[in-house]
Amino acid sequence: MTESSGRLTLMPASRPIKTSRLVTADYRKETRVLVEKSGIPVAALVSVDDLNRLNDLDRDWDEGTRALERFSEAFVGIPVEEAEAEIARIIAENRRRDAQQSASFSP
Repeated sequence: MTESSGRLTLMPASRPIKTSRLVTADYRKETRVLVEKSGIPVAALVSVDDLNRLNDLDRDWDEGTRALERFSEAFVGIPVEEAEAEIARIIAENRRRDAQQSASFSP
């Protein structure tokens, strides 16, 4: 077991460690626990807050990936230059529309 700047590294073959100490330290956000086998990180003990944050990140990543896949399907078979020009046209049109809407709401 090694400890450095808020991180505790465990090697399963090292001397036994009290699980309650690890859980308490992690719960209090005093440290993060990394488990290594032969010097290779294989697992980590994370707080419930960190786990929820990781799950949210995974969900956001998956949603973004699906959106990119749907977007890509719309341009199948279209040359890159043509797709880029169409995207630039759509962006310019949206910016123009947004500027007009902002101007109409100004006092």
